[in-house]
Amino acid sequence: MLTKCQCQLSSTPDTYYEPSTTQVITGQNICKNAVDGFTIRKPKASHSRLPVREKTAFKSRGRHTITRKRHGIAEARMPTAVLWMRRMRVLRRLLRKYMHVLYMKAKGNVLENKRVLLEYIHKAKAEKVRSKLNADPPDAQRLKAKGARRRRHQRFKSGWRLFSVERRRLPHKAVACVIDSVPAMRV
Repeated sequence: MLTKCQCQLSSTPDTYYEPSTTQVITGQNICKNAVDGFTIRKPKASHSRLPVREKTAFKSRGRHTITRKRHGIAEARMPTAVLWMRRMRVLRRLLRKYMHVLYMKAKGNVLENKRVLLEYIHKAKAEKVRSKLNADPPDAQRLKAKGARRRRHQRFKSGWRLFSVERRRLPHKAVACVIDSVPAMRV
């Protein structure tokens, strides 16, 4: 026994009737025809989304957007608020690593985009280095040279210098012996 929904094939537009039974389509015969297979429901017609997807891809690249194809003012198509939010998010991602002062400058639109922000940061860093050198140049240079001397001495003590000097003078087999004998060698 068919349910009421299955019997109501006649009311839907996607119903197919066998041409030989079209004379006897009545309320009583619909269920019988459905059971016998004379009345069937047509398969759903599929509507491909491929052309739509292709056109959207073209539009995202800027095609099909000439003046007569635009509906809506520029503000509606790309709001300035959205542009502002995107710009701020870029700056805030960068500023996460830096200080609160720069964050507030970005918010106040002093640093309006990424390029200006990076220029500001590079300039500030250079200024800091310059002021450090100008503060007491002889002392700073003396400390720098002293540190370099200390590092050079440690490298020499570790044996890598000895190894490189001997390697130039010794034959191939002797180098292997030197490699085994030098414990703290840097490669």
